[in-house]
Amino acid sequence: MGNNKDIQSVYLLDTDGRVIFAPFEKDVGQHLDNRDAKCMPCHGKPVDQRPGSIVVTDSHGQQVFRSMHPIENAPECKQCHDPDREVLGLLLMDLSMASVQEPLAADLREDVTWGVAAVLVTILMTYGVLSRLVLRRLDKFAPAIQSLHQGRVPLAVTDDTPDEIGRLAAAFNMMTGEVERRSGENAALAEGLRRESLERSQLLKRLITSQEDERQRVARELHDELGQYLSALGLCA
Repeated sequence: MGNNKDIQSVYLLDTDGRVIFAPFEKDVGQHLDNRDAKCMPCHGKPVDQRPGSIVVTDSHGQQVFRSMHPIENAPECKQCHDPDREVLGLLLMDLSMASVQEPLAADLREDVTWGVAAVLVTILMTYGVLSRLVLRRLDKFAPAIQSLHQGRVPLAVTDDTPDEIGRLAAAFNMMTGEVERRSGENAALAEGLRRESLERSQLLKRLITSQEDERQRVARELHDELGQYLSALGLCA
C-alpha cells in the first residue's frame, strides 16, 4: 500500500489522534489535531452525523478522497485491551483523486461532445420539419401580401389544411375577397362620378352656348329696333 502512488497516506491512529502505524514508519508518533480547519467538515458535526468518507483538498491544492474507519473493540480485542472501551483507534486513508478525475473529465468531455452533437442534430431536424410544415407554407403569403401592398388584388392562397396556417389562409382569402368586392364598388362609384362630371361639363357648355346665343339675339334686336327708331325720329324731325 505504501508503494501505491494513488494512496497518499495510510495512518493507524489511537484514540488521542497519534499516528501509531504508517507504511515505512512515515509520520509515526505525529499527533493529528482534529481541531484543524481541514478536519472541521467531519469533526465539526456530532459524532453520530460524521461521514465515513469525504473529499478534501491537500496542501498542494489537489483533491483527495479521505476515508475514516473506526477500529471497534471487538470481543477478540478485549483480551488485550480495556473491555470498557468501544473504539480502539482509527484507520485513516487518503486516496488521490487524479486517477479518477482524468477518466471522469474524459467522460465529461465525451458526454458534452455527444450532447452538443445531439442538440445540433435536434435543431437541424426541427428546422427541417418547421421549414417543411410551416415556412414553406408561409412563403405562399409573400406574393399575395406584396400584391396587396402595391394596390393590386392578390391571388388566393391555396392551403386547405385544418390547422392554424390553413385557417389563416382562409381568413386571408376572405379578406382579399372583401378587398376585391370593395375595389369593384369603388371602381363603379368612380365611373359614375366620371360620367356625372362629364354630363355636368356638357350641360355647362350648352348653358354657356345658350347664354351667348341669347346675348347675340338681344344685341341684334336692340341694334335693328334702335336703328329703326332713330331713323323714324330723324324723319319726323
